[in-house]
Amino acid sequence: MIKSPKLYFFDTGLLCHLLELDSQELVKNVDRLGFLFENLILADKIKRSYHAGKTPHYYFYRDSNQ
Repeated sequence: MIKSPKLYFFDTGLLCHLLELDSQELVKNVDRLGFLFENLILADKIKRSYHAGKTPHYYFYRDSNQ
């Protein structure tokens, strides 16, 4: 098992700006849309856990195909 960190942004607007994505670019590159959706969901779960007074521990699995 290999441990590798993953970076998530709480502000998806900032993430899109840093990736230089506008609405037209998102439509053209659907692969990045999946990354943005994953980021949005996990950031929301972390925020909810924080406001509930819990310390979240999230893990992800990656297979040989990444």
